[in-house]
Amino acid sequence: MRAIKTIITYKIISFLLLFHISSLALPLYLDTYTNEQGLSQNSITCSTTDDKGFHWFATQGGLNRFDGYEFKHYKFNPSHPSISGNWITDCVNIANGKIWLATTSNGLNILNTETGQFSVYNKHSIPSIANERISSITSNSPQVLWIAHDKGQLTRFNTSKNTTKLFTYPTQNQVAIVFKDITFDQQNNIWLASNNGLIKFDAKTGVFKHIPNSPKQLWQLKKAPNGKLIVGGKEGLSMFDPNTLAFSHFEQLKNIWVTDILLDAEQNLWISTYGNGLYHQPTKTLFGQQFQQIIHSADLKHGLASNHLLSLYQDPLGIIWIGTDGYGLHRYDKRQAQFGHQKHRKNNLRSISSDFVRAILKDSNNLLWVGTRDGLNKQTDTGFKRYKTDENRNTGLTNNNIFSLYEDADKRVWVGTYGGGLLLYNSADDTFSAFTVKSHQLSSNRIYAIEGDQSGNLWLGSNKGLTRFNPNTLQVTHFKYNADENSISNNTVFSITHDNYNNVIWVGTRAGLNKFSLDDETFTHYRSDLKKPNSLTHDMVTSLHLQDENTLWVGTFGGLNKLNIQTNKVIKITEFDGLLNDNIFAIKQDSSGYLWLSSNQGLTRYAPQTQKMQHFLPASGIQHTSFILGAAFQADDGELFFGGINGFNQFDPLKLALSSPPPRTRYHRFTYL
Repeated sequence: MRAIKTIITYKIISFLLLFHISSLALPLYLDTYTNEQGLSQNSITCSTTDDKGFHWFATQGGLNRFDGYEFKHYKFNPSHPSISGNWITDCVNIANGKIWLATTSNGLNILNTETGQFSVYNKHSIPSIANERISSITSNSPQVLWIAHDKGQLTRFNTSKNTTKLFTYPTQNQVAIVFKDITFDQQNNIWLASNNGLIKFDAKTGVFKHIPNSPKQLWQLKKAPNGKLIVGGKEGLSMFDPNTLAFSHFEQLKNIWVTDILLDAEQNLWISTYGNGLYHQPTKTLFGQQFQQIIHSADLKHGLASNHLLSLYQDPLGIIWIGTDGYGLHRYDKRQAQFGHQKHRKNNLRSISSDFVRAILKDSNNLLWVGTRDGLNKQTDTGFKRYKTDENRNTGLTNNNIFSLYEDADKRVWVGTYGGGLLLYNSADDTFSAFTVKSHQLSSNRIYAIEGDQSGNLWLGSNKGLTRFNPNTLQVTHFKYNADENSISNNTVFSITHDNYNNVIWVGTRAGLNKFSLDDETFTHYRSDLKKPNSLTHDMVTSLHLQDENTLWVGTFGGLNKLNIQTNKVIKITEFDGLLNDNIFAIKQDSSGYLWLSSNQGLTRYAPQTQKMQHFLPASGIQHTSFILGAAFQADDGELFFGGINGFNQFDPLKLALSSPPPRTRYHRFTYL
């Protein structure tokens, strides 16, 4: 009974964990290379890097050297010395300027990367390779190469003595054995993946031993850090203990055809499959959690081109290369994973309700709220809980289009909607109370921005001016544009910030910046005027950030402005100064003093002291080039959140790998954004 309860508990935890992981899916922005970019053929069977940094990609139609810019082809030529065959099955870099290349039916090749010349080993060479059909090669020393064949044959090639020896598996009933992969355990025992299961080979005695209860149709073997073997094939993925001869199976990958296994530099596990895409386990503890599955989607321009994958490889710089069957080669820079990316997923009800993210808040209870144009979302231990007006249960949500989120000094969460007024979240019963034009005399039911002051008031920006609302007394005061009086410069309010230093409210509108004095309730306007050096770059004020008592950063549709509050001096920063885009949608400042600017063309880190900028595009891991006005938040611990049209990013700006790139060489093209 206890065993049954344990199994049930494990399955429940795995089920909940699967939801959690899928909602935190790894962002994959893939560069793709095909024959259109110069590959000799689009099925990538293996990859390696030589001592000088050139990449070598083997295909079913020739070998390719890649210098970061272009491909150079090496193909079989019957009239000249060349590689012996175009269908390459495996490759090994044993250093000393030599790469070993196996072919499917034309023997073994040694490529001298200095000269570009091939040495061919087949049944006619000295020493000879009796079986020219090679599926895999490996080595645990520079002097000895092990070669796997069909017909149950294994060749030992002693390169220092220039000798070979053939070993043949003793078949029963003429069973044809095909060795697909070779690896070594921690005791240097040789293990072979075959169509008949896992086989151990004793190099001293030449004896083969078949492992009982082994999965059949094996393709790949990988030594795990714990000394066990990761075994993959047409029946799925398993873990094998060489000491106990026991197998443990990954149920999530049952009957999924595993084509390659990669343990990256951080011991994360990557699994390529034939027909089911890519699997990723972000953990150093195998079996610690479920895999994330990454599949082809026609909607993702920079996603997997196909679910039929053949090979995985991580180069010395940490770049992961994914070989497909017929769809080319993918390049993945793991640094993009620094920007956590969450988005809507059609088949996952625990993901956010829409990719179009308008507002983000992490409250004092560390609950993450995400407002979209199709519902509000609250993060839980199992993913996101959605609040929508079309739900069967009545939560009190009045509108699905969420424009703003705010937590006040009393730890109350407020929600601004587009047409449903202002909402207050009631945590006791998980519902919302509405404050609208009709019920509480708000000026508009479209709440674009929410800010609080030290007196407990909420300041609401809408399409009908600025409103001061006291949620305790329910007192409402409106500030609207009036050409004949001292008033706000425009009734469309995009952004608000409270300046406790100077006892003012700063208000960004469609027609300039406003300073509203809380002492005498007067407005001061800041406008754009090309004839005045200390004017704003644009009247459309979209974002504000108060740095200190003297400095206000003002984002507009015409760039970034640094306003000296005391002198009214304005320093302008635009695309001409290096900005990606002049539409500044949000401004946040990290503890190192860098400004983070979201825009209509990406995300920028700006150093005010040096005016240096570092730009981030989707290749870096950000959700899209297009962010959304006001969709940003900075948590108490410094974590930053930016929303856009493809979900939102969350990251710790102090933990990003933003150091200067290494010097470029002629062998690689780096993209540092």
